[in-house]
Amino acid sequence: ASDENVSKLLDFSQFQAELAVGDYSFATQRSSSIALAALMNSMGILDPHSFPFSLRYRLLKAIEVACNVFPFDSEINALRERLSDVFGKSAGHPLPQIYEFSLHDFALYDSGNAAQDGIMNGKKSAGCKAPHVMGEETIMMETESR
Repeated sequence: ASDENVSKLLDFSQFQAELAVGDYSFATQRSSSIALAALMNSMGILDPHSFPFSLRYRLLKAIEVACNVFPFDSEINALRERLSDVFGKSAGHPLPQIYEFSLHDFALYDSGNAAQDGIMNGKKSAGCKAPHVMGEETIMMETESR
């Protein structure tokens, strides 16, 4: 992903997280779940040509493996909807969604290409502080433990 895409992901995700801090309905939710929901919402603003499905998949799969949380869990989906609503009320327009991939897309890619692409190089960890290799890049993820 380009520096511009990473910047957009961080900016939109941070903005949604800041909105969640100011909304009492998020008070009982885990911060890592809110962060994942915000990240997934932010992925939707990026053009699929500049941030292709394979990179989206790799990022979400790395999070799933490292944190032992399924990105399409009903809790995460509910948080995504609430964050999108809060964003819309604050910004005066809905969160732009250029590209949205679904659980079906994720499962298809997971069953077919993941093994062939060698995407999953990390192992599940009890906590969520471990490097995971994504192709040529290594990302470091640090979130709260379950």
